[in-house]
Amino acid sequence: MWKLLTRGHRIRRPMRARRSRDRIKDRASIHDRPEAAENRQEAGHWEADLIICKRTRPVLVIHERKSRVTLAARMTGKSAAETVSVMMSIFRRLDPALRKSVTFDNDTTFAQHSLLRSMFNMTTWFCDAYASWQKGGVENANGRLRRWLPRDFDIDAMDDEELQDLGKDAKICFA
Repeated sequence: MWKLLTRGHRIRRPMRARRSRDRIKDRASIHDRPEAAENRQEAGHWEADLIICKRTRPVLVIHERKSRVTLAARMTGKSAAETVSVMMSIFRRLDPALRKSVTFDNDTTFAQHSLLRSMFNMTTWFCDAYASWQKGGVENANGRLRRWLPRDFDIDAMDDEELQDLGKDAKICFA
């Protein structure tokens, strides 16, 4: 009977679920985040996310939870190394008292979060899978930014001055 099978295999191998290779090491759950960060009692707790424009050009959006200040930066690629280097350049310009923690989603572009821990002594938190509402401030900022940067928009066509003008309309500062 096995000769009648389409591929002619005598023994069929069982299907096994593979573990994802894209695991983020040293993840800390958002449920362990302190009460001061959760209730917006003190400044310095940030949320970060990426929005993707045409040709997979990402824009990094960082939102402070208490003051509701939103910073954004245009990036050339979506690698973890580039993402963490852009974040480090943004956080380097801030007062150390405003660099306490960052909350991410489970995107692999935030896989090098340990550099933020070591360089700036920032705590990094990760949301649950498919629970973007746990970092709602940055998701709201993404929605405001999407009015002017739809998914099919070519961000390369804009120069930095136009991007700053767009940020004023969206109440977002482009770094």
